[in-house]
Amino acid sequence: AHFENIDPNHPLNRTDKNMVIVGKIKTLYREITEDTAGLMNHDDLQKANRLLAKASGITLCVQGHLYGEAYIFKDQMLKIGMQVNLPITRDDVFYDACNCPLDHCLIIISYTGETPRPLMIAKKLKERGVPFMAITSFGDNTLSKMSDCTLHISTHEKLKDNLGHFSTNLSVHLILDVLYADYFNLNYEEHI
Repeated sequence: AHFENIDPNHPLNRTDKNMVIVGKIKTLYREITEDTAGLMNHDDLQKANRLLAKASGITLCVQGHLYGEAYIFKDQMLKIGMQVNLPITRDDVFYDACNCPLDHCLIIISYTGETPRPLMIAKKLKERGVPFMAITSFGDNTLSKMSDCTLHISTHEKLKDNLGHFSTNLSVHLILDVLYADYFNLNYEEHI
């Protein structure tokens, strides 16, 4: 319902001038943030907050174009004293899943929730009893079923036929910013 004005896959036309592009991207961002916020609910955010509050550290499992959003989250959390790992390779994430302390928390970001490598990592975490949250598409995917907590991204963007990952990037960025802000707020005076 939020995507009435701009196609998130092809928000631009060849003939658009720069200020038209500004207006279209601004509208697209508003629609994406409204859609993402509409997928959030109190109970899921509370679960996410509890996972992060109990965690001795965090590992982010992300690949491809979302690495930048994950890096910003890592930087924010490090500034307030939370140790965050952002492994470069999928093998390194798997090693973290195999060896991290049981009070660690992993955040697995996967658009489909069906990609084999993140599912292998999730399976290892379940075997070891390490809590993890998923940031993934809305719906009944395997990763959501396995996770301790799921936060949903706006999924109006096609994985292959798009002009850029506007929707996915902004949706994940918003969710990670909310997680950071909620974690910051747990000990507001200390973090200030």
